[in-house]
Amino acid sequence: MRRTFTIAVFSATVLASASAVWALSGATHSVDQQKLQFSRSELTIKKGDSIEFTNSDRTAHNILIQSAGMFTDSGLQQPGQPTTVPFTKDGVFKVNCAIHPKMKMTVTVEK
Repeated sequence: MRRTFTIAVFSATVLASASAVWALSGATHSVDQQKLQFSRSELTIKKGDSIEFTNSDRTAHNILIQSAGMFTDSGLQQPGQPTTVPFTKDGVFKVNCAIHPKMKMTVTVEK
């Protein structure tokens, strides 16, 4: 009987911890890359949110963020491939495609 109780308590603790982590991880916002541009030129999100960039073009892209306090280089992003970028700091971040310099957007991350 004691083992059953221990397992049940352990399982409940694991589930509660997983739920807490999920709740703290923030929302995921979608941005499409199509016709050599981002679907949005500006986006405001909360600290802890992520952006999923989906390449809907026929050519490769690259997500590049070089701002104070944040550096992200997604590497080569093939057509159809999503790339998720977490934003763990507040501030204003310029997002570019390193392959297509005219592809630009600004992400504002609020506390």
